Amino acid sequence: MPSKYIKAWKEIFEEQEKIKDILERVRSGKTEKIPASTLRRHGQRKSWYGKIILSREGVIKSTGAAHINALGRILQSHLEPEEKLNAS
Repeated sequence: MPSKYIKAWKEIFEEQEKIKDILERVRSGKTEKIPASTLRRHGQRKSWYGKIILSREGVIKSTGAAHINALGRILQSHLEPEEKLNAS
């Protein structure tokens, strides 16, 4: 059974634009703001802070927050070989 946050991130990306479009803007140096309202519908947390650095091969560093790890699992397969992404 997928994480509740995997479902939330998929919903967020469907509401906005496709993941590839968002990644293209991030790669060009733009900041992408994601509304937390959808995440809040899927879970209650004291803090929504989190940070992850990942590559196509996996997580390099993470704060360990479930919602951020779920984001990493979704984005990982969309990264280019040798690319590293910092999301917070």
